[in-house]
Amino acid sequence: MPASLTRPTPAPYLAPDETVVLFDGVCKLCNGWAKFLIRYDHGHLVRLATVQSEEGQALLAWAGLPVDTFDTMALSVIITTG
Repeated sequence: MPASLTRPTPAPYLAPDETVVLFDGVCKLCNGWAKFLIRYDHGHLVRLATVQSEEGQALLAWAGLPVDTFDTMALSVIITTG
């Protein structure tokens, strides 16, 4: 991750080198996309969380993103490094 995008504290709920995709759990298109990821992520390389969940809210706050309004067509991917 570029130095300009690093955070001084580790991401909550994630171990080093884990990747999470945050998606809008109310959006049917987003849910379909998440199901696609689950179906084809045979190596279980990506974790998923809805932006409405406790984990999603904590990750959004950690990344400095809004926790109360969501652009359902936007995708938030958080990759942690050890």
